[in-house]
Parts: sequence; structure tokens; C-alpha cells
Amino acid sequence: EEAVGFWSSGDGEVGPATALAAAGAEPLADEVLAQLEAARGRITQILVPLQLADPALYDLAVLGGGGEDEDFAGEGGSTADGLPPEAANLPHGWEAHVAESGHIYYNNLVSTQTQWELPSQDAAVSAGWRLFQAESGEWFYHNPDDGSGVWWPELPKGPAEPSSVDALRREVG
Repeated sequence: EEAVGFWSSGDGEVGPATALAAAGAEPLADEVLAQLEAARGRITQILVPLQLADPALYDLAVLGGGGEDEDFAGEGGSTADGLPPEAANLPHGWEAHVAESGHIYYNNLVSTQTQWELPSQDAAVSAGWRLFQAESGEWFYHNPDDGSGVWWPELPKGPAEPSSVDALRREVG
């Protein structure tokens, strides 16, 4: 109800949230969430070149520089699941978890490695894959070692690794 009141226009007119609530829009919640998640994916895809060119500027664009977004985290500066706000906006392919000690660690879904530091790049890129843009505008991951590829946002099934020591020697030599 608080959100419905917040979204209403305040001048007696029925705002979009009030109209949805009055219409019994509970079933629409899943559809709206799916649309928001799809939009987030498109925005993330559009920002990939920025992430590659200037990670600090990307972080500013995605994580925000303060202002209104600081109120979103709630009291204590953490999200509902106890993670800090920056853990909610991780690069593609990372998950945040809380260790028994209470410290936050990050899991790379491609390499399955974990780290304590906040990740700064896409999980597949940090696992050795290269991210390229096709002529169609879509993005794909390319494994420089075996030539395989995966279309973004699907994640590769493992890190990019040379098939053998000889393959690595050919690449270096």
C-alpha cells in the first residue's frame, strides 16, 4: 500500500500503481518482473563496451554515484538478503554469498572460483574468454584456445584453457 501511495499522482488522479492494484494486478507481478529482468539484461548488454573500455566509469554508471540510490539499500546500507548494495549489481556471471564469518565472497559461475574482492569484469572474461560483438550487434564469448563460442548472455560452461601444453607452446612461440 505504501508503494501504491507513492506511485499515485497525489492530486486525486489515479496513478498507474493505484490502477493496477485496483484491478487486482497480482498476476501481473510475474510478467512485470520478467520484463524488468529482460530490460536489465538489455541495459547490461549495451554497457559491455563501456565496461571493457573504462571499468571505473562503468561502475559509476551501474552502481551509481550516490544520490537517490543510497536510500534504496535501507538501514545499515545493506539489501534485504544482508548483502551490500554493490553486491546486487555484480558483473555478468558472478554471485555474492555470505560466509559463516559474515564476510562477503564472490563466486565466478564460469570458473567456479571464489574471491573476497568485488569483481570488476564479466565472469567469462575473467576466466579467459574474449567478448566480441557480431555484425548483427549481438555479443558472444570466444574461447581463444579452442575457437568455440557462446552467445551472450549465456555463460560458457568452464574457463578458457589450452587443450594441451603443446597448444600453449604454439600460442606463446
